[in-house]
Amino acid sequence: MPESVTLASRSDLLCLIPFLDSQLSERCEIQLVVFGALRASTSAYLVYILRETPTDGSYTAIAAIKRENMKNETQENQTIWIVSGWSINESALLRLYSAIDVINWDKDAVFAFNKCYNPHEDILKFFRDRNRLEGHRLYSAGRYVFDIEKALKLQISLPDEVYVKSLERHHAQLIYDHWTVFKDTTTVEDVADEIDHLPSAGVFFKNNDQLVSWMTGHAANGMSRLFTMDGHRRKGYAKLATQYMSKRMAQAGYLPFINIVVGNTASTEFFLGLGFQFVYPMHAILTKPPGRY
Repeated sequence: MPESVTLASRSDLLCLIPFLDSQLSERCEIQLVVFGALRASTSAYLVYILRETPTDGSYTAIAAIKRENMKNETQENQTIWIVSGWSINESALLRLYSAIDVINWDKDAVFAFNKCYNPHEDILKFFRDRNRLEGHRLYSAGRYVFDIEKALKLQISLPDEVYVKSLERHHAQLIYDHWTVFKDTTTVEDVADEIDHLPSAGVFFKNNDQLVSWMTGHAANGMSRLFTMDGHRRKGYAKLATQYMSKRMAQAGYLPFINIVVGNTASTEFFLGLGFQFVYPMHAILTKPPGRY
């Protein structure tokens, strides 16, 4: 690994927090991984730092990565890296990506998140040079955030029939079974680990403790997997889960944020109606080595 690129130690992670807090809406997914690395006992959360001058304390690029698993075409586990980056320019980010030694570019899948609706041409060239654009999937999206101070002051009014609390690990199977959009990029175990390490929200019936609506945390998407069971929709349960999740995010020190794929008008209107604000366009690109699609 080049001298100017380092895998962040605990001390490095603590030093990063004020820098991330100074422009949190632009760096919130990196902050989430930094806190994950500080709080979790697992090595799944990693942060790499590029400095032009290793001793001056400034940052040129930061890559926050989360190791997960997915099922490949033969239903075997394959490593997938969720990668979020910040940099002063694309060249710096690519220098950092090239130096990340835990990613096996010949075997692993990579889900990379970055600003703008489409990847910079240099990013595409980086993946093309590694023969990873065959069959790639590109998602253009918008980043929406909820003010932390407002989230902390949220007053959540509950109907008599339900209560709201954080999810538990045993809820992971139900959540995984109903998350069809990106189900092929994760596993039940990864969902369970996110419930353990990140904020979450569940709406339960009081009479039988049935979980009917929920939301979980995710390394690059912030607040994710919002879902309400059939037969219980249009009752305001998704709103309750989102409000509780927003407050839990803020209480844990995170900026409440969500990524919404372009064209998902219903989700956009829902979150804008709850007070979320659009901050910038972004994209996510999923790439794998040839023959692994």
